[in-house]
Amino acid sequence: MLDLKDIEYVFAISKAGGIQKAADKIGLSQPALSKRIQNLEHRLQLRLFDRLAKGMRLTEAGELFLAEGLKLIAHTQDFQSKLNDHKGGKGGLVSIGMKPGLEDAFFRRSIVQFTQEFPETNLQITIDSTPALADKIKNGDIDFAMGALGYADDKGGELVLTDDLEFEPYFNIPLEVIVRKNHPVLDQLDDPLALFDYPIICPTPPLDLFENLKASYQQKGNPISRPHIQVDDYAIIYELVERSDMWTATFASNHTKLELADKFTMLGQSDLLPPLTIGLVKRKTWAISPSAAKLIQIMQVHAREWAIP
Repeated sequence: MLDLKDIEYVFAISKAGGIQKAADKIGLSQPALSKRIQNLEHRLQLRLFDRLAKGMRLTEAGELFLAEGLKLIAHTQDFQSKLNDHKGGKGGLVSIGMKPGLEDAFFRRSIVQFTQEFPETNLQITIDSTPALADKIKNGDIDFAMGALGYADDKGGELVLTDDLEFEPYFNIPLEVIVRKNHPVLDQLDDPLALFDYPIICPTPPLDLFENLKASYQQKGNPISRPHIQVDDYAIIYELVERSDMWTATFASNHTKLELADKFTMLGQSDLLPPLTIGLVKRKTWAISPSAAKLIQIMQVHAREWAIP
């Protein structure tokens, strides 16, 4: 095994030009340093120095040894620095999935804070339905996700917790009903079911939410087997709601309300649309990294108004 100290000693001798000056510089006796270099040359079966009348000079093998040795020291220091950063929650890669809509509710603000506090850490962010995110977690494509709990089936449910996944609930987030300006339902606000005369466009809903939607449409004589349009992208959802009589619901945050107020009418929370339980979805065997733990803590702070006690 090569001792990094040997590289430092060879460097000190080459810089000082002799054993005695190098020994004085590094705090060793001249005999001890001479013995150290002799043992090193013996182990390597190489002559690292030419012994001259007035000092020592690196041989060609010695120059190669020192050049590569200094690279090894630099790499070792960088390696140790990265390990220290990891222990402190810095550096590395955090790969996270996010259910559509959560980015406006609290995630964007969380990311801004995280990148300011931990600029050395790389983030990979995937916005998709919870079933798709669950598959990515199983395959190791992402570390964890913030999603909703439900049951993946042909009714548009959201997630089956297989033996290798677990869900930890964090938040109960209310939903805000959104329609375009001058939507005809605005003249029927005295009828709580009037909304269900119009088609819904939404991301993949959890099963309990979809059952509520289905029952309400059934009461109005408009049975559905799935949302009229299901798309896991709120940019598309907002554009279609603005151009049609469709309606949607998104997470009720002050940030979202401010962004949408110019183009849409916010009808508030409906008793027919229960809050969504949002939480951490991950592999049971996944050991959370310090960086991921820091990000989760920041998200919990930004979404604390919805925290589950």
